[in-house]
Amino acid sequence: MSVIDRKVIDFGHEDDDKVTICISDHIPWKSDEIKAHLEVLQDKINDYLEFIESGQIYEEFGGKGKTPNIKVIFCHEPVQEALYYLDKIKSIVVDSGYTFEWIYRPLKSE
Repeated sequence: MSVIDRKVIDFGHEDDDKVTICISDHIPWKSDEIKAHLEVLQDKINDYLEFIESGQIYEEFGGKGKTPNIKVIFCHEPVQEALYYLDKIKSIVVDSGYTFEWIYRPLKSE
């Protein structure tokens, strides 16, 4: 599962103080495809927000009453335009009472 799989939670888990659902983003940041990449990511984040708001997050991963957290794991380092977008999304998600984070975790060379 990945960022391109709509209406699917890639993976999730309960921590001490939050319930985290993760998006696995393997798409490279090609200059001519940045806008399309951001649209795919936005759609997936919106799906995750619906999942949280419906209460399904607690049914699937437990942690009722803990803060929902959306975490994006990038296989390719986000470009500046993506970082700007992620900051805007974080602000919206935090205003909704949730947390939002992202990390860059490159694929290991085989």
